[in-house]
Amino acid sequence: MSSRQVFQGIVAGIRSDLKYLKEDLLSIMWKKRRYDPFGRGDEVRNWIQDVFLDKLFEVHAKVERLFRDFNIGRDLPIWEIKKCADDLAFARGKGYNVGVIMGIFEELGDHIAKYDVIVEKSMGTIRKTLHDQNWEPMKRINLDNYTLPVKRTRYVDARDELSTAKNAVKEGNWEEVLNHLRPAIDLALKEKFGFKWIKGYKKFFDDAGKYGLRLPSYDMVYRYFDEASQRLHEGRVHTPWECQEALEFVAKFIDRLDLIDISDKEIEEFKKKSKSVE
Repeated sequence: MSSRQVFQGIVAGIRSDLKYLKEDLLSIMWKKRRYDPFGRGDEVRNWIQDVFLDKLFEVHAKVERLFRDFNIGRDLPIWEIKKCADDLAFARGKGYNVGVIMGIFEELGDHIAKYDVIVEKSMGTIRKTLHDQNWEPMKRINLDNYTLPVKRTRYVDARDELSTAKNAVKEGNWEEVLNHLRPAIDLALKEKFGFKWIKGYKKFFDDAGKYGLRLPSYDMVYRYFDEASQRLHEGRVHTPWECQEALEFVAKFIDRLDLIDISDKEIEEFKKKSKSVE
């Protein structure tokens, strides 16, 4: 990949992560806190700590790393965001009413929006520097630092496969990338739903859509199984850009899979209707 493509890939990844925070996670947090506004249970608190803040600090680490790589100093409202999240996580005993909760949410959204604007303006500054210096500074950038999120306690085996795929990208072994993305998806699905095995992925994804098993993706994720198999049999290899896109897609698929709320009863009902899993 060219230096311009590498930089654009980093920018696209950070933008996608911030959009995920602003839209998906903030919306989910609002729904969770709305149903338990006074923090009587621990579920919302744990979700804010383990999912929302985990993703926030993951994105922030990427942004700070990029700023350090280009010697840019910016005052990002990371602690303001954390304070609002903590106020929502630990609402128990503070006497908050629904109006106060809504106010904290609005403040949280404002801080994230401010964070996003500062990052976008900084990207423009970095881009100008790169053009002025004919993209030479990109030669010292380690793409490995920006490719994937850090490993979490859930989906450890799946993330091991992602790490192997990432190393294949780093080393230019493009034919190996999809070989590790397919088992990453397989392992994540098995852990999420408690399946012993999944037989026939086309039928599984078709049945998931037909019987209402909620997934982040149905058709697109299956493409990485089907297309990879066809290309390997035909002796064709994905391009570097395709491999990078596939890697990022699967990483985000697993992130979003973790956010889906589904009961044991719903899983058992799906297993009774579909013959693709056990």
